[in-house]
Amino acid sequence: MNNTIFLISLTAICCLGGFASDINAPSIESIANSLNTSIDTIQFTMTIYFIGFSLSQLFYGPLTDTVGRIKPLATGILLFTFSSILSAISTDAAFLILTRLGQGLGAGATACIWRAMFLDRFNKDEIVIYASYLQLFILFTLPSAPLIGGLLDKYISWQSTFVFMGTYGVICFAITQFMQEDTLKEPLPFNITSVSKRYKDIVTHPVFIRYIPCAATSYGIFVSWFFVGKVLTKLDTDTFGLYCFITSVPAIFIASRINKQFITTLGADRLIIIGFLLMMLGAIIIGISQLLSIMPLLFLAYFLIVIGAMIVPANTFSKAFEPFGKTAGTAAGIYGGLQQLGASVTGTIITFLPEETAYPYATLIIILSLTLLLSFRAMSHFRVSAKTDQV
Repeated sequence: MNNTIFLISLTAICCLGGFASDINAPSIESIANSLNTSIDTIQFTMTIYFIGFSLSQLFYGPLTDTVGRIKPLATGILLFTFSSILSAISTDAAFLILTRLGQGLGAGATACIWRAMFLDRFNKDEIVIYASYLQLFILFTLPSAPLIGGLLDKYISWQSTFVFMGTYGVICFAITQFMQEDTLKEPLPFNITSVSKRYKDIVTHPVFIRYIPCAATSYGIFVSWFFVGKVLTKLDTDTFGLYCFITSVPAIFIASRINKQFITTLGADRLIIIGFLLMMLGAIIIGISQLLSIMPLLFLAYFLIVIGAMIVPANTFSKAFEPFGKTAGTAAGIYGGLQQLGASVTGTIITFLPEETAYPYATLIIILSLTLLLSFRAMSHFRVSAKTDQV
């Protein structure tokens, strides 16, 4: 399989989890009305999805370092597909919470294992370049989630969004069946001693410690828009989805070009700082839009947040994994799990914020970005160790 086909296949798989979280954003109010529950409860179904999404990767990571990439990936996709169909027939909020958890537990396989397969395939000099190409493929996939969700919710029903994701899951499962070549080169033992040592070596490595919070926070800030964006803009479902799509496509393209153009001259660390500064600027514009009551400024803010949130992960990805070639699956599980946990924590905080004003949301973004910038700079003396990873 050549690199182009590999990247396209990987894009479909890696977008599954993010698509499932974003496609329901325009339907929050519809689901709440249909199930006779509060918006906060439906927002919690998104949070529980991210909890399952994050925690399951801690299991898939070491497992895929032992049995290979394809079998755990296919199993997780099947669980996701089954849970999506069950979500579509939910008649109460409690059952939807349970099925959304199942969705997250299944999607965790895709989020973890695509990273491991990517690391297996490319060397450290190729990672940032091909990660930028991957972002270009994502350009045509992930931003369409809220657009599709809004159209399905308006013209069919909110249940149809889950049927759509079940169909997407079937397609991804089919892709795994055509991936005959497993990218795992050296299987590792799957026992408590070996897995515990791998976890310890990774989570205590200073380079990993420095870059993981950046990935988790940037993703949390990005996803937070889908918790509050529709409420703040007061748009109907399909219009909100369309505006998100129109805003996201050029933003992801610009972020990809910035990464590709400036990685050699500025370096990953400076690009990460630029990403967080852009997210802070977006938060400031959110505050201005509230002050002046100019709704379109919210999408300018979202535009800047998307650029920043896309710049950061490509660069943290390349730096955080450099010391862990042999344990790519375990490292990818921890990385992906903590990244999704960032979305879970951010989403949980947002459910407690007042919905009638944008100021608390903007303040949260500024606090998170500023905290990460200060800690990232404070740990700037960390460097990638020349020591190879041990098992």
